[in-house]
Amino acid sequence: MNNWYALKVFQNKVLQLQETVTRDACEADEDVSTYVAMTSVDRTVSKGRVINASASYSGDKMTDVPLSKRAVIRQAGREKQTVTIRKPLIPSLMFVRCSEDFIKALRHNHSGEFAVYTRISGEQRVPAAIPDDQMQTFIWITSEDLDVTYIGEPKDISFGDRVIVTDGPFKGLSGHVKRIKKDRKFVLSIGEIAAFTIEGITYKMMQKI
Repeated sequence: MNNWYALKVFQNKVLQLQETVTRDACEADEDVSTYVAMTSVDRTVSKGRVINASASYSGDKMTDVPLSKRAVIRQAGREKQTVTIRKPLIPSLMFVRCSEDFIKALRHNHSGEFAVYTRISGEQRVPAAIPDDQMQTFIWITSEDLDVTYIGEPKDISFGDRVIVTDGPFKGLSGHVKRIKKDRKFVLSIGEIAAFTIEGITYKMMQKI
């Protein structure tokens, strides 16, 4: 049975690990899916750096990435150019949908590249499966390139009321309220792995549940 699992990627090499997982899945003839939440960032560069625009940011450094993930020149000027760069929303987090046996084999073969988020089962720790509905919601809000901000792991965050969105495009979405800079924000969390704020959801659109 395949489930979603979360990987904490070392050195922010999430795109490289995504390629590694895809390659290993093909070699093992396994049905595996991966997901890395991406976001768009505008960068202004000099004209002489046009050929270097085909890169993606990982953390604070430029790293070479596959052609399929390279930047797109959006606007050109006389001296400067604006490029839109696709970068990981969280450069240390990747999700994999696969069997538990595959994730264990992956961890064994590439132990120095990532760690698997786990849970306690009996007297041992096992990979923590993420419910499909949580992942589907997360993929939905991040694949649309909405204004989503990563705010850390839920265990480090003090949540307030649990609420449901009652109006707008996110109607029916449930989450928590957190006060950030004196403003109440809607927060969506994925288990104990990550929490995000979503802009555009006002307090008037939330109802306590």
